Amino acid sequence: MKRILVTGANKGIGLATVENLLQNHPDTFLILGSRDEKRRDEAVRLLTSKEPKWADRLMMLAIDVSNDESVTMVAETVASSFEADAKPLYGIINMPELAVPPSVWNRLFRSTPGGFIECGKPL
Repeated sequence: MKRILVTGANKGIGLATVENLLQNHPDTFLILGSRDEKRRDEAVRLLTSKEPKWADRLMMLAIDVSNDESVTMVAETVASSFEADAKPLYGIINMPELAVPPSVWNRLFRSTPGGFIECGKPL
């Protein structure tokens, strides 16, 4: 199972990305990260109302990508939740309102074989 952390996953492009991955890539497990707990819960309810089986492939985490402590806590939670795997994440898709340098993510999530994608970043 390929575990992917999607930040900003509670609405808009982030939520659409999660839905697309669930629908078209049955080998994925999605970790929905967002700052707002209520919106995160609503996103999960919306997704599971479309396909109840998706609940087994979803995990929710609070994350504020502008806060180092929050990012560190998510890194520790993911590592401890999947400690049997040397590489707990396949990839990270970052869709926050703020740009986070890949070096920050790379420092915290060193082993993501699928890599790091930052969406919405100006070219």
